[in-house]
Amino acid sequence: MRLLIENRSLPKGYYVGDLLSGITKAIKEKYPQHEYIPHKREQFASKGNGGVYSATNLIITNEENGLYILFGTHYNWKQYFSTSSGWKPENMVKWFYTSGFNYLDYFNFTAKHSEVKFPKDITKTYQQIYYGPFMNKDMGLMTELYKNRNPTKQKMIFRGWLQDFRKKMVVGIKDNKEIDIFDVRDPNANKSSKLSYELYLKDMSDYTCSLSLPGATEICNRDIESFGIGLPVIRPLLHTKYENPLIPNFHYISCYEDCKYWNGTPYYPSFKEVGECAAVYWNMVKNNEEYLNFISENARNWYLENTSLDNHLKYIMSKLDLEILNV
Repeated sequence: MRLLIENRSLPKGYYVGDLLSGITKAIKEKYPQHEYIPHKREQFASKGNGGVYSATNLIITNEENGLYILFGTHYNWKQYFSTSSGWKPENMVKWFYTSGFNYLDYFNFTAKHSEVKFPKDITKTYQQIYYGPFMNKDMGLMTELYKNRNPTKQKMIFRGWLQDFRKKMVVGIKDNKEIDIFDVRDPNANKSSKLSYELYLKDMSDYTCSLSLPGATEICNRDIESFGIGLPVIRPLLHTKYENPLIPNFHYISCYEDCKYWNGTPYYPSFKEVGECAAVYWNMVKNNEEYLNFISENARNWYLENTSLDNHLKYIMSKLDLEILNV
């Protein structure tokens, strides 16, 4: 087969970039009989990370019949079904996806968009793969922080983007002195809200717990980074189904029901209750060192088994069969 390979490389050290380049290398080594042709559709550059011209996606297309395999890491999977972004969903025969996905959201989306084309059988096309940390170059630092973990702040921390829906989640707890909330996008925030990646990891490791809130997708880098440094996570239930599952109250502390994404954004009947329940669970576990260490160790082991780059690549390659492009 003549296979078109589409991916704009990110600088070395970004987890997504290293993962996608690693997949490309592994495919060429496993299937040397095929011809691999670099391909870029620059006309879709304005469509951002959800389009075919993106450093966050890897597309492998059979040049003869147009069938393709997608490795997608963009948070908004709905864009993968947009023809204006360069996609032909009816030609997608396999979709490896890192971010949050659930069938309730998918079939609700298909019911509302009869004009959009979709894969023939999403259950055969979709393959969940694992989310990762933001950077790949600081794995050694994560290990060091985990081994030397000795939190100095008996507090729970959220550090990230406070979009409008997240602001609703923390409205009832933002004045709680045992919970630090930093909005890194706030132009009026002080310097302590904006840290380098290394200082961010070190600062997080000083806390007793991490608060993770649903965002553009239900899981994010913060969850995985917390797992990596052994920082117990308190968050709403995760719906995303990994083959090696993340078990509530074993790998993380579940404080609320899973988030729905009816229209592409998080939905809860009561956003305020999410933060309030997180505070209740924090108060329940904050002095239970044995349980927090239990969560920390389980999460760290899950992180190593699934999101360390070598293990993640092995898992992906075990699920890949290029022959489906010959159908």
